[in-house]
Amino acid sequence: MKVMTRFLILGWCLLWPTLATSAPGVNVVYPDWFKQSLYDLPGDLQDARASGKQGIMVFFTEKHCSYCHAMIENTLTEKDIVQRLRQHYDVIGMDVTSDVEVIDPQGKNHWAKDYAVQAKAIFTPTLVFYGLDGQVQLRLVGFQAPQKMRNALDYLEGGHYARMSLSSFMQTNQTATDRSSEKSTAINLDHRKSDKPLLVVFETEDCEKCPLLRTMLKAEVMHPYSERLNIVFINSSSTQANITTPDNKVMSGKTWAEQLGLINSPAMVFFDAQGKVVLQVDTDILIDKMGKPVTADNARIQDNVRARLQFVVDKGYIELPQFQRWRARQSRQEP
Repeated sequence: MKVMTRFLILGWCLLWPTLATSAPGVNVVYPDWFKQSLYDLPGDLQDARASGKQGIMVFFTEKHCSYCHAMIENTLTEKDIVQRLRQHYDVIGMDVTSDVEVIDPQGKNHWAKDYAVQAKAIFTPTLVFYGLDGQVQLRLVGFQAPQKMRNALDYLEGGHYARMSLSSFMQTNQTATDRSSEKSTAINLDHRKSDKPLLVVFETEDCEKCPLLRTMLKAEVMHPYSERLNIVFINSSSTQANITTPDNKVMSGKTWAEQLGLINSPAMVFFDAQGKVVLQVDTDILIDKMGKPVTADNARIQDNVRARLQFVVDKGYIELPQFQRWRARQSRQEP
């Protein structure tokens, strides 16, 4: 990176707290223990190595993102989580709409907003953990409650990322009762005679927020988009092999959820008319800016869910795969 560019970035970093708090509404302000990075990630990895750490974590955000704010206020204030993160990783905040120059772990230059797409930070927050070799150890999408973050840190600190997915790790370590004796109806999602995209909602029996999402999907604001989708609800706790997936494989809801790497319930997975996954929403979006549960008539959260449906049915992901940037553009185009 050129010297002048590095000084410009340094100046931006020094102004960062002011910029982050100057806009109205929800504002994302990074904790003061985050690294003040120049976004030279190979250099950040060298610093992490010199400090005896496991790597770096890039925390992708957007300055008005309520879920980012909720995670900072809830999860990243837990003393044990902060201690573990600081011990093993240097944490770097990055705005997915920024034009700041970034050098990725492989030494290639990008604008931050383009690097976010490359890093698959489709939603904010997205957390990407890089090992000292510059390879991704784990990608977490969306708000992560404290216990889920602790599970992720157990997974990373134990080196399990080299052997299994996070969902498999969590399944191995859970003590929930196996419900394999429960019966459910066979569902065939292959060779659908429809040109509509498919939304599969993965639920579990003990999921408190699953009924809330079902209710929201029935809201009037959803109708222009939900009627352009085929919507199916799957029991991801079931171990019965009763589902034919869009790629013509027969498996249980539990196995399918594990193969998709789902760790949240409810989770939404969207498929295009050809049966290809185009979007996964595997995060708790049914919360307010402080991470507290909302009611089914919460207009802001309804609009967040609606926007994800529109993103798929209008194929917004083709032209602009980063959801926040697509949504910002949609807002500018509205009369």
